[in-house]
Order: sequence, then C-alpha cells, then structure tokens
Amino acid sequence: MNKRALLLLLIFILVGCNNREDDIQINEEKNEITYIPNNTGKLSISMRPPKTLNPLINQDVTVDNVLKLIFEPLFTLDNKLKPIPNLASSIEYLDNGRSAIIHLNQGISWSDGTSLSAEDVIFSLNVIKSASGSTIYKEIVSNISGYSAIDNSTVKINFYNSNGALGYELCFPIIPEHYYKNGLSLNSTQNMKPIGNGPFEFQNYVTVKEMNLTTNSSYFKNQPSIKDINVIISSDDETDFYSFDQGITGALEESLTDWGKFGGSRKVSYNSVLTNYFDFIGFNFRNYILQDVKVREAIAISLNKEKLVNDAYLGQGLITESFINPKSWLYNKELGAYNYNLKQARQLFLQSNYKFNDQTKKLQKVVSGVATDLKFKVIVNEENSERVKIAHVLKTNLESIGITIDLVVVDFDTYSRMLQSHDFDLFLGGVNFSNYPDFDFLLGSSNGNNYFYYSNNYVDELLSNLKHSANSEEYLVNLNQLQQAVLDDIPFISIAFRQNILLLDPSIKGDISPRKNNIYYGINNWTY
Repeated sequence: MNKRALLLLLIFILVGCNNREDDIQINEEKNEITYIPNNTGKLSISMRPPKTLNPLINQDVTVDNVLKLIFEPLFTLDNKLKPIPNLASSIEYLDNGRSAIIHLNQGISWSDGTSLSAEDVIFSLNVIKSASGSTIYKEIVSNISGYSAIDNSTVKINFYNSNGALGYELCFPIIPEHYYKNGLSLNSTQNMKPIGNGPFEFQNYVTVKEMNLTTNSSYFKNQPSIKDINVIISSDDETDFYSFDQGITGALEESLTDWGKFGGSRKVSYNSVLTNYFDFIGFNFRNYILQDVKVREAIAISLNKEKLVNDAYLGQGLITESFINPKSWLYNKELGAYNYNLKQARQLFLQSNYKFNDQTKKLQKVVSGVATDLKFKVIVNEENSERVKIAHVLKTNLESIGITIDLVVVDFDTYSRMLQSHDFDLFLGGVNFSNYPDFDFLLGSSNGNNYFYYSNNYVDELLSNLKHSANSEEYLVNLNQLQQAVLDDIPFISIAFRQNILLLDPSIKGDISPRKNNIYYGINNWTY
C-alpha cells in the first residue's frame, strides 16, 4: 500500500449571545463550571487554550474559528462552496490558469490604521510556506509555486498546476507585515496580541481563562450589531457542550453525532453547516462477483437513502449520487439516480446468472454444477453510529432479496487492519475532503492510488483532464464527465454528505449563514 492510500485509510473514520457577564470559575478537581450572571449583553463562545493567536501558524481548529473574527481571508467560500474574492477585489488568470494577477480592495486597513498592501499578502504566504507542523492553511497553498508584488495593491501568484483556476488555494487569511515581521516566534508579544482587519479586534487575553474582543471600528464591511465577544477557554468538547447547554455560551458548532446528544435543557435555534464529509459503501474489487457492474447496481438500489438520512443522520445529511456535495457549484445536476427498488435488485442478480432457491430463499451462484449461496462480508467500525445504522439497513435489505450478509462491527483498529488486508467484500467508509479538489486518491488506478483495487482507464483519463483544465468552465465540463462516469461504473455507492449544526441562543437573529470552515461567517449581520 502506498503512502497516499494509507493516508486515505486513516481518514476514512474518526471524521452566542446572552445577557450575562462571563465570569467563569473552574473547579479543576471536579471539572465543574460555575456561572455568575451580570447582564452585560456579550456574545460568549469557546475555544481551546491557544499556543498562538497568529492564524497562519496556529494548528487548532477551534482557535482558527475564533481568529476568523479578527482576520479576513484573501478569498472566501460562498454558500455553494465556490471561492470568491474577499480582501481581493478581482482576479485575472494567465498562462492557462498557471498564474493569476490579484487586485486588492482599496480602503481596507488594519485595526491600528495601517493600510492593507500587496506586501502583506506576500509576507503571509511566506509565513504559511515556512511554518512548521500541520498548520491550518499549509495544505491550501500547496499548489502555489511562487509569488511577487507588482505594485502596492497587486499581486502575481504562480501555480504548479492550473487545476481549473478555481481559487481554492487563495482561501487563507492575511496578516500585517509591519506588525508581525519581527514577531513570529511563540515568545513574541505579537504572538498573543493579534492585529487584524476583521469585524472584531483583540482586547485582551487571560491565560487559560478567556479572551475578549470588541467591534473593529475600521472594518471594511458593515459594522456588527454585537459589540463585544467573550471567548471562554475550554478544555474539551464535553465542556463546550455543557457550557452551551447551561446558557454560558451562545453559539456552538456540533457534529452530527454530538447533535444527537443534545438533551434540550434550553431553547435553541440551529442552522445547518455544509461539510465535505462524504459517506459511502466501498467494494473490494478483488472479489470477482463485485467486478460485475450489475451486481454493484443491485446493491446500490437496495438502499433507501431518504430513510437513511432521516434515521441515521437525523435529517442532517444531503443525499448524493456523486462524490461532490450536492449543494456545491461543482455538482453535476444532470446526474441520474439509483432509486430504491428491492424487486429490481433481485432481478439484476438473476440477469447476472444467479439463481433463486425457492426452498432456502437464497440467491445462488452455480459453478461447475455446484450451487453456492451468495454471501458478502460487510465491515464497519463501531465508533461511527451513523455508519453502523446504515450497515444494518444494508444487511436487512440484501438479506430480504436472498443474500447472506456477515456484518462485522469492530473497533477502529481492527477495522483498519481488515481494510489493509482486504478482509471484506463491502465496507462502510467516509472521506472528509479538503476544500482543494483532488480525487485521484479515491478513484485513480494508474498509480495504484486507491486501495480497494478499482481500475478504469476512462476514469483515469478524466482525472488527468481535470488536472490540466485551463479554466473553471473547462474544469466543470471535465468534472461533470467524471461524475457521470463514476455514476455509471459504480466504484462505490455514494450515500450522503454530512452537515454540522450551529446551535445558537434563540435571541440571536439576522442573516445567519454559517459556511464551511467559517461558522461565524457574516456575524456582522447578526443581531440580538
């Protein structure tokens, strides 16, 4: 197994406003939080203890969520997951998408009054590129090969691959060079006293207790209605949940699994948050039976996806026939669907020369005059409750048409070993795609990238075309063809993209539109 395939294997599993003063007392021995209300009207949220408040060298997602309130990105994602200019005003692609000229918005300043400049962009890229460890934005800029300032408000960026000139590699925050150029170490003053250009500016940080933000009067968009934010330093997800449940904090993002735990101790409102977390059923193509596309289609139409979304995902899943989020601008809306039909599923097996034994009620394969019951081993990891539910539905439905299913529910380590040793026929799996579109690891066979031994020369050709798309229009044509080819050949059964939940104090109103990787997007349009 190559390194890329091993990485894929590892990622398959295990993907507010209130009228109160935020004086929090923590009893470390009992892990209890005591809340003392004082009616100041601050929005309270939480994050982990930060090692840095510099967004470009930070490695913690909860800290990154909060730092988005202080720092704005060059480009951001719209509600269809499409990159659009933010600090930038426009972009021109050259050399078949291998380079870009980016023009910055005029009149944007940092909270200390200094103007945003092209040198800030260059400096920010240098910081991201040279940062050690798994920082939040390092992968995003991996396709950027070089960059330079043309003038004070114009930057040229070069790319290793054109990749359709989509702009995903430009979705990173900018920091001011004049402030950070001599303050990038963890011990520097600047490290824990950030200066940004977002809707809020830093006031103070009390180690292991809290950080306070206030409205940035020089913010280049409309001023927030919420004037102050108190960020409580929290030790873990459980404490985050308890704080929200008790009304200590007013906003909290939860995954699908954790959303099911919410007991309703307080009234809340919630908004769905798009993710790139994709659940699917994979095949072991070493099993010659599963090399028959009719067999794979029969299994595909054995699932009632609408019922699965309601039952397994609590309604917070987007049914998909593709490996692209159906709300994304990249989704092929002309795709057909494998509709739930158990009767037709059995007929497809019969068309593939299987026999149905009326006495045993089993589908059988006859080889050299010997009839053998059709049997599949299905594996799923027990930690993922949604996939376990899907696996049980799959087992029930396939057994109803005459297939014996050996459902193996195991811990993650055992599951991983079984995947590596190909000790399965089908598996419940998932991928949390990065923003930057790359599907070779899931579909490519020319270099042995996918580990379930799927191989299709036409799919490989389309993957290559995708990489060499000169512009977004060409990229969309190639991606639509790839989605159709995958739907036709069924290398896996697409189930759904999960959605996270942004829980809010019900007094928070306004245009609430959380985005993937920015749950506080548009917070300047919130009111309470």
